[in-house]
Amino acid sequence: MSQLSIYMQAIGPTARRLTAVTTALALVLGTWAYLPARAQPGQGQQQPVEQLSPAQLDQLVAPIALYPDNLLGQILSASTYPLEVVMAARWSAGNAQVTGQALENAMQSQPWDPSVKALAAVPQALKMMSEKLEWCQQLGEAYLSQPDDIAAAVQRPIALQCIQEPVPPPAWRTKPSWFLIAEEDRMINPKTQHFMADRMSATVRSHRLDHTPMYSEPAVVIEVILEAAQSTLFQ
Repeated sequence: MSQLSIYMQAIGPTARRLTAVTTALALVLGTWAYLPARAQPGQGQQQPVEQLSPAQLDQLVAPIALYPDNLLGQILSASTYPLEVVMAARWSAGNAQVTGQALENAMQSQPWDPSVKALAAVPQALKMMSEKLEWCQQLGEAYLSQPDDIAAAVQRPIALQCIQEPVPPPAWRTKPSWFLIAEEDRMINPKTQHFMADRMSATVRSHRLDHTPMYSEPAVVIEVILEAAQSTLFQ
């Protein structure tokens, strides 16, 4: 056996260990690249994040600006943990049959931030954030560095032009109508909703819902739609 062969046999185990350590280190470093500033351990002073203008913030929050307040808060907080969002989205996609109390129990064993766990109940939001990971990370960085500006952006009044467009006569003038009162709506006062329902002579159904129940409580919305359909189409 040549001296070269003896030498290679001697250093073989060491080389393999070195390769394994190098690979693990590369994976860890690659993972850190996706984490927000506050979640990267061992870092010194962070580089300052570029402050976004109001117009840039409006564009950044546009995909979620009309979400219910509770869902919006969870998305903003979860966006500061983009890696966990990706992991949760993959878990959710592979466990779509897990719902209700079983889902809550499953989340107890996960090490993710509570906001990320909460989004497991809204898999569409997790999927969107995971697929638009760069946007998610930008949102998280902006939320960490400009929380007040982000809050102002999602609460900014709609453009006046949106309520100046002419519309045709409403269908409720000639057709039976149902009105779902959102008792916890922070955008439209429930008293105003009752006024609108009375004006329409609508059948009223009232629940403890926020401004966009079609996202937060779709089952309630479906129930009202089915009631309306059964009452008007199958008589």
